[in-house]
Amino acid sequence: LIGSPEAKKGGTFRSAWFSFPPTLRALGPNANTMESNTLQGMVYEGLLGLHPVTLEYMPALADYWKVSADKRTFSFHINPKARWADGSPVTAEDVVATWEFKVRKDIKDPYSYMMWSESYEKPVAVSSSVVSVKTKKLHWRLVLYFSGSPVYPAKELKGLTGEKYLEDYNWRMFMGSGPYELKAEDIKKNHSIALTRRQDYWGEKERGNIGLNNFDKL
Repeated sequence: LIGSPEAKKGGTFRSAWFSFPPTLRALGPNANTMESNTLQGMVYEGLLGLHPVTLEYMPALADYWKVSADKRTFSFHINPKARWADGSPVTAEDVVATWEFKVRKDIKDPYSYMMWSESYEKPVAVSSSVVSVKTKKLHWRLVLYFSGSPVYPAKELKGLTGEKYLEDYNWRMFMGSGPYELKAEDIKKNHSIALTRRQDYWGEKERGNIGLNNFDKL
């Protein structure tokens, strides 16, 4: 366990930022800020997490996984309980669509394009619950990067042009699978942003989340 099973739920946590984020987009111009990354980490989830004490991999969206003998192919099984905020299941296709999105040139994020296109082959949805990816080179960080990167819903990425994404998602976020959500009325530009704890978060009772995500409002 990371958190305490005796932790109480409720209340509000307030924190001051050095600067207001220029955008809420996960990718594209001006997206890579500490403030934005903090928000993304509360709304979205990756396939795996890292235990803060042991630094060993922990289940997140994936409940189990496998690394090939040559350490070049990673396979992940999506937890059948994993759900997006609208109640629909998280699937292997969401992982594939996320990678496809990150290597698009029209989102104007050259680092993302370089990182994901030069390090990995296109992931394969082996089934609705199993996704596999092969690396283009051997490096220990690659399983860390791929498994820890946020997964976005394929249903929102489908048909989304780069131009529309850069324009429409400056002050919006994709639907997430994580413990918090961002409501439009809680965005006060150049003043404050508030996240609300989801009462229907699929992973609340998963062992790695016990005692965590306790504040009703951030």
